[in-house]
Amino acid sequence: MCWVTALFPIALGLWILQNSPEPFALGMVAGVSWFAITRVVPEDIEQGLGILPLSMIKSVNNLREPETDCCEKPELYWEVRAIRCKNCRHVAMDLPRPDLGRMRSDGRLKGSLRILLTDGRSVFPTAGTSIISKGTELFSQVAEEE
Repeated sequence: MCWVTALFPIALGLWILQNSPEPFALGMVAGVSWFAITRVVPEDIEQGLGILPLSMIKSVNNLREPETDCCEKPELYWEVRAIRCKNCRHVAMDLPRPDLGRMRSDGRLKGSLRILLTDGRSVFPTAGTSIISKGTELFSQVAEEE
């Protein structure tokens, strides 16, 4: 969705640059180029080329053949906040589900806007990556030092 919104400024900037050398058009082309570079280059070497890390895909795939079963008939389901067993509600992996590819009840326009704003990532942070949890850890460390 982000790439769709980047098409208009790049097209307009290139069209203006063809007709006259305007600094505004050069800025539009440079801005969209910077956007494209930041989207193509992965943040982490293990990230892969998509928004899902390859290590996460491997761990979710490994859940198909668990070493120990949580109940008699384990049926794993990827909920919004974690991967759980439907029968016993055991948390197999504390990992929020990505926002892409789900059916939404709020409609196409609101769902598209949410994907555009969150870039397809889950609105729920993974364990230990929340700013609040990091702030709480730092606060407890400062309290222990005093």
